[in-house]
Amino acid sequence: MSSSRIFFLLFIFLCLALLETSFFASLPGVLRLLPITFAVGVYLVQSRGWWPGAWLIAAMGAFLDFAGIAPVPLQTIAYGIAALVIFFSARSLFSNRSLFGILACGTLGWIAHGLVQTTVWLIQNLTDPARPTVGAYARVFGWQFLLLMCFFVVLFYTMPQRTRMDIHR
Repeated sequence: MSSSRIFFLLFIFLCLALLETSFFASLPGVLRLLPITFAVGVYLVQSRGWWPGAWLIAAMGAFLDFAGIAPVPLQTIAYGIAALVIFFSARSLFSNRSLFGILACGTLGWIAHGLVQTTVWLIQNLTDPARPTVGAYARVFGWQFLLLMCFFVVLFYTMPQRTRMDIHR
């Protein structure tokens, strides 16, 4: 990968991370829970076949851990495992670049992320009873998943067909 592409990827990541953690986080209601960087990363890997999209996902975990703004620690591991699951499922399981492929890759990645994050949260909950309740945690996680799926549909149908098919020519 050339240095210009690395700087472009870094610029895209910083824009998405700042958009997610500043603008979307300040919106009222459940809109503040939209995992936009995760969604764009999945879209780039699955629909566009652009593998650095997985780095966007993994970098978001490192950003959350470094900034200390995640409610659950070890986000680097959770997002990194999700990025690996998305990368390999887009290459071998859902390689047809359809809406179904995006939704399936996103679901598998979100499940992998959720398993790691929930495990860390449960261990934390055993040592610190002041953590949020299971119901509150499940509601937030469920809303994030629902918003993620809706954003995939928006991304898929707002990109012109020619752009989706001809991006790597």
